[in-house]
Amino acid sequence: MNTTSPIVVTPAQILSSNSATTPITDLGTRASTRDGREYAYVQAGAAPLVTGNVLQAAAPVVLLHNMVVAAAAAGSTLLSITSGATTAPANTYAGGWLVVSTGAGLGYVLSVQSHAEILSAAAFALLLTSDDALPVALTAASRVDLIANPHKGVIQAPATLTGAVVGVAVYPIAANEYGWAQKRGVGGVLVDGTPAIGQAVSPSGTVPGAAAINAGTSIMLGTMLVTGIGGRVQAVNLNIA
Repeated sequence: MNTTSPIVVTPAQILSSNSATTPITDLGTRASTRDGREYAYVQAGAAPLVTGNVLQAAAPVVLLHNMVVAAAAAGSTLLSITSGATTAPANTYAGGWLVVSTGAGLGYVLSVQSHAEILSAAAFALLLTSDDALPVALTAASRVDLIANPHKGVIQAPATLTGAVVGVAVYPIAANEYGWAQKRGVGGVLVDGTPAIGQAVSPSGTVPGAAAINAGTSIMLGTMLVTGIGGRVQAVNLNIA
């Protein structure tokens, strides 16, 4: 399978790539079929993923936001950052992003290649990818947020979302394993309630992993292609970023 994003695949290729113990491409890589269905490559979190369930990213760690970063010159890729009162294994955020949230460099989003183990309230080294070096200098007044790849460690969307919605499971994926989740096009989604044909649906506020009538303030997953029947996996025209 060609793994340069975006890629065009057959439905059979998507289904044959289910629950792999090693990844076949980068997390977040997009693939589409000729009938308009679009998928993203994901890794499950600590719990298995269930077919038809709405999925969300792992909850962000706010103690790794608004962090102090040592001054660094434009063109640098190696940074020294001081964490909040939390820990994380080395490279937990590899494949994610560093966002400059205030001060010099405000608004830049930079790709993370690797980082050292993060200890509580301690400085750690972080390496940006070589093609995403600092475009401007950072100062001691700059602050940065560490953002995980949303397609890493995905979970069933809980009744109250704690992370961004990333897709819908198209087959079971075992805990910590890899596979494709659907983003766009006709997909099968667990339904809560009885949304009408053509009605917009959002993550259910009561049934984990399900879609229900759009509440107005929730992200829209897509529109119903049939009349919904609670507890069934039914056709929804998905449109998830």
